[in-house]
Amino acid sequence: MTIPNQSSLKFPENALAYAGLSTLRNRLKKIIERKDKPLAILMVDALRYELSKELEIGLVKKGYEVEQIPMLSSLPSITEVGMASLLPHTSLTAIVEKGKLNIFLDKTVQIDQKATREKLLKEKLGDKLLTLELNDILRLSPSFLKDKIEGYDYIIVMDRDIDIAGTYLLEVLPNIFQDLVMKLFNVIDRLHKAGLKTVIISTDHGFLLIPKDYVVNIIEKIKPAEDTDKKRRYAIGRPPYDPSLISFKFDQIGLEGGGIAAFPKGLLCLSMPGQVPLFLHGGISLQENCIAVITSKTKVEIGKVRVEAEIPEEITTAVFLINLVPSITPDANKTRVVKVEVYSNGTKIAESDPIELQRESKKARLMLKEIRPEAEIRITDVDTFEVLKSKKVKISIVGYAEEI
Repeated sequence: MTIPNQSSLKFPENALAYAGLSTLRNRLKKIIERKDKPLAILMVDALRYELSKELEIGLVKKGYEVEQIPMLSSLPSITEVGMASLLPHTSLTAIVEKGKLNIFLDKTVQIDQKATREKLLKEKLGDKLLTLELNDILRLSPSFLKDKIEGYDYIIVMDRDIDIAGTYLLEVLPNIFQDLVMKLFNVIDRLHKAGLKTVIISTDHGFLLIPKDYVVNIIEKIKPAEDTDKKRRYAIGRPPYDPSLISFKFDQIGLEGGGIAAFPKGLLCLSMPGQVPLFLHGGISLQENCIAVITSKTKVEIGKVRVEAEIPEEITTAVFLINLVPSITPDANKTRVVKVEVYSNGTKIAESDPIELQRESKKARLMLKEIRPEAEIRITDVDTFEVLKSKKVKISIVGYAEEI
């Protein structure tokens, strides 16, 4: 099938450059080039704009410094295109074969699923990259998570919970998505508490929620074809001209490949077998296209005293003391509350009471709950959870200190 005479079609100019909003293109490349490493990057599927706004509000209430940048998804607003757009690349090519859309980065690298995205990032970032699942982060304690991410510049988390939940949605239950936003909030909070100062949340597209009893009007004219991938909210490749659709040439939406992407207006859908689902994306509505990138940072405490700790090379008694020495400077003289913690293989085996430090040195008293060969002693700011000092020590119990 040939593309209709372009003079008969009305294409908006610079389709993705309206309203002064940025697009997803190469967003991850810009993030990777940031200097504030290590950092975590969450690649979340289908985080609609207002969901990201809820997430931003929750993070601000928690005390984090948050920047939200509104932007537009790539078109069609589907995972295959959106996630590929996020990845570092110089060109994005769309080719439709046997009725299926295929996306290529730099003309040769096909990006069709999560595994290929992970492989590409691994090739570009090498040993500096660690990939995790959301549930991995929720399952691990902050101390064990800190150990796991230590030494990596980039911790990338890919998640499809929202898209999967929506795909199998039988009725509109907004609390489902609120629960998933809360899950994201907990993950970000845990990453900060594990020592990451910067966490960036990106996404690929939004979605439509159709009320259960709403009757969706269907456009029947577009038929399945070898050179056209047709879904409910878009047809891409070489669809026949239909004046009821809004159409773009590939180069207007940042794609190479010489085809056309056509979209129904409003809540209209293209005909496909089966019932129209409640959860839809791929089209050009604001709900499907308006998204945001969020940057969450821990607030840097300025003005608190610095703390030194006299930590021995070896612990020889089950009950022992750690001497904490505050260091006052003109720009750091406020009281700091700290505690001393002892970890072994991710398990906390001792913890002191909180101790206020300003001018005088104080001793933290600890009692080991378990006797293990080695452990890590950490001095932690109680308010910010920042680890001020840590040291690995040997444990060799020979008795109890008389003075304690």
